[in-house]
Amino acid sequence: MHTSYRFALFAVQNNTRVVVSTNTINLQDQLIKKDIPDLQAALNLDVRAAVLKGRVNYLCPRRLEYMRSHGPANANEMRVLAKIIVWQLENTSGDRNELNLTGPIEREIWSRLSAEDDACTTETCLGRMGGACPFHRAKQAAQSSHLLIVNHALLLSDVSTGSKVLPEYDYVIIDEAHHMESAVTNALSFRMTQNDLDRMLKELGGSSAGLLGRMLTDTHDSLRPADFGLLQQKSKRATDQAFRLEQLSKEFFSYLGEFIAAQREGQQQNNYSWQMRITPAARTLQGWDDLEMLWGQVSETMEVLLKTLDEIYKALGELYSDGHENVEDVMGSLGTLIRRMTEAETAASGMMHNPSNELIYWIEVNPRGERLSLNAAPLRVGPARSKTSLV
Repeated sequence: MHTSYRFALFAVQNNTRVVVSTNTINLQDQLIKKDIPDLQAALNLDVRAAVLKGRVNYLCPRRLEYMRSHGPANANEMRVLAKIIVWQLENTSGDRNELNLTGPIEREIWSRLSAEDDACTTETCLGRMGGACPFHRAKQAAQSSHLLIVNHALLLSDVSTGSKVLPEYDYVIIDEAHHMESAVTNALSFRMTQNDLDRMLKELGGSSAGLLGRMLTDTHDSLRPADFGLLQQKSKRATDQAFRLEQLSKEFFSYLGEFIAAQREGQQQNNYSWQMRITPAARTLQGWDDLEMLWGQVSETMEVLLKTLDEIYKALGELYSDGHENVEDVMGSLGTLIRRMTEAETAASGMMHNPSNELIYWIEVNPRGERLSLNAAPLRVGPARSKTSLV
């Protein structure tokens, strides 16, 4: 008997939930589109199977409606919006994998339209969107499933958060288990480029664009002049800090490029990315102290900006304690951005100033030499794997 048939039959006969974790979309598709339907047809069984993915994979109809009603801010947003509108005519799953997105710019725009919103809850979604959100529909299907199909990354996320991602389950099957080690490594790895920082700052915006601009637009008519003036002041301060951060990060990555060029001097160029491991010896090389100093300025400015953004977030919560749909949307997006920026600052500062013995660090440059990244990954994945009690 086919392996997938066995655990499907077990789940139905015991009225329990079995989570099946896979590494590839192809295997997920085979299970949900072929194996389970074949079993249902052959034995006339009611096997409730569902696929659940991470939030970023699902379209948020609330965020999409905001972009449609306020209009795209640029040609890139217009192109992605047009793709989604056409896609929705034939697709109701809201699953990003069924939409053709090309390049980092389109993927970044998608992330701002996705269900990855730290402030969004099931109650909020049901109250405002009537349950139309594809992510919450997928969660409801998962709640009633015998067989729940996920990828390794989502399973690891569930384990690391204390079972806060997936519905309760009694059994888990690790398919393609030989990929679990790389999945653990990827889940615990870090990568940051100058473009990553630039995209976050662009998303934040200023007085007339981005999240800050949207916040001022959405609060202008509903606040007392004094309260609105306070938000304006904080927004102006955040805009100035973000501008300084942008300049300092450019200076840091520019000097990083010079530092790497000095290390590569005399080496033959090829069509492969070049990596430099950051070991204790590398930290003694000429120029490293200057790199640390420059990153220190970036880190300090980012921390100041994050403090200002946290003040704005708390002020919005106090001023709109009774709720306001558009402001709640801004707060959700702002909270998510604060988290992402905090994670980036913490990881990069760990690499530059407080390296961990449990991580390896390296700088990578692409074959053409114009894109640099800071990287970190666990030295050993054994401890992380043992914590999951899965493999």
